[in-house]
Amino acid sequence: MSDLRETLEHAVQEDQLLASTVANILHLLSGSNNPVYRAAIDELVENEAWTELNDRFFKALAFGTGGLRGRTIGKIVTRAEAGSQAGGICPAFPCVGTNAMNFYNINRATQGLVNYIKEHLAKNGLRPSIAIAHDTRFFSRQFGELTAKVATESGCDVFLSSLHVRLPNCPSPFAIQTQRRGL
Repeated sequence: MSDLRETLEHAVQEDQLLASTVANILHLLSGSNNPVYRAAIDELVENEAWTELNDRFFKALAFGTGGLRGRTIGKIVTRAEAGSQAGGICPAFPCVGTNAMNFYNINRATQGLVNYIKEHLAKNGLRPSIAIAHDTRFFSRQFGELTAKVATESGCDVFLSSLHVRLPNCPSPFAIQTQRRGL
């Protein structure tokens, strides 16, 4: 990683990358062993795609009034992201970056939500449960499945819709029916 770090730091000195971009790239890589992340970043650095790197990494995606929103497909799709879907409409993997909707940020947001719910419900001795739905947008189903996996592993009961739901509809009717049926 020292060669990558040196290249990134040189790009900052040349005013091609923001310091926050470099910090977020290094943070992402230090906290994950996903080979797609490293390969995508290496390809963007090799191609000196500084604007794309700044766009993907200048900040961490934040949860706002509209929820967690960001691009799922980069303006530049790397070979690692395209995977076996090269040339297709949707790449095999979402855009790598801290400022994008991807598995890294879904995992991070789910952990935060579950921790909050568990802390809040622990006061009353209740076990947390969440309902998860997805729509037809790229990666929506995979994001829902990852959310369910992370929440379940963190001690939540999860109700995951197998159907596409028009969002931002609340999945509560699905959850209520599921609970009533004992599924």
